Amino acid sequence: MGAMDAFSRTFTLVIRNKKLYLLPLIMSLILAPLSAYMLGNSPFLQNGPLQSNQTHSGDVIIEEHGSLAGETTHMNEFLKILAMYGVIALILSSIFQYSVIKGLLKSLTDSEYSLSELAVDGIKHFPGVLVLNLIFTLISLLLVALPVLLVGIGAMLGGAGLILVIVGLLLLILVAILSLSLTVLPVPIYAEKGSLGSAFEALGLIYSNMKTAMAFGFLTFIILIAIEVAAAPISVITQITASKEAATYVSALAQAPLDALLYFFVWAAGAALYRELQRLEDLKKVDMELDELGLEF
Repeated sequence: MGAMDAFSRTFTLVIRNKKLYLLPLIMSLILAPLSAYMLGNSPFLQNGPLQSNQTHSGDVIIEEHGSLAGETTHMNEFLKILAMYGVIALILSSIFQYSVIKGLLKSLTDSEYSLSELAVDGIKHFPGVLVLNLIFTLISLLLVALPVLLVGIGAMLGGAGLILVIVGLLLLILVAILSLSLTVLPVPIYAEKGSLGSAFEALGLIYSNMKTAMAFGFLTFIILIAIEVAAAPISVITQITASKEAATYVSALAQAPLDALLYFFVWAAGAALYRELQRLEDLKKVDMELDELGLEF
């Protein structure tokens, strides 16, 4: 029931705070043309590795491959641009994530908020959000390491390792679902309590409410897949209808509203899950106190 309550509260938060959608939309509209310009025009992506040109000499086809040095240079340039874009995207997402979650938490206590005040708060606190997201992403990657290792060992053993591969894949799915719940929790805790250290309470909350966290992660994962599926035709249509030069920009801008919805939903999910886990912890404390008093209800 806890997972369903948190999941339904996520939709309630999104609907009740429609104006907050403007914040992730602004972020997506900034990142869309930026990603198209920085990444879409990369020679490494456009040409692909070691593309060949064919020339004819009589009945013989001669293939001229691009030099390995040239491809390495393109790849290095692409990685530098990717890193630069990644830094910009992380900073912007940290600013807007804090702003949106702060607004959502205020709405749960019937407090008024303005988008401009939330944006200023986001700018002030984005370093903390950035650090927390990096740390909890690293924790999630460490959790994923075990099932990936099992799959790798099973694959090397061939037929004898089939069981290891199956177990590893099942664990990988479970860990991915759990990681979704784990990574959305720290920022709501930080936004409410104002301390980076307090955000690590997320580990304890997940551990003591594992079933709820797993079920909530699964439900949220389904919604994220649905949003991604809805966005896929946009890219296909723009690639068909727009010119080659404009297609990347048009596709990125057309998908920006759905990207913003995805961000908004994930951030709202974090706030909803945090509130639900708080409620469950409070109920556990009440039960313990009643047990100490020898009372049962």
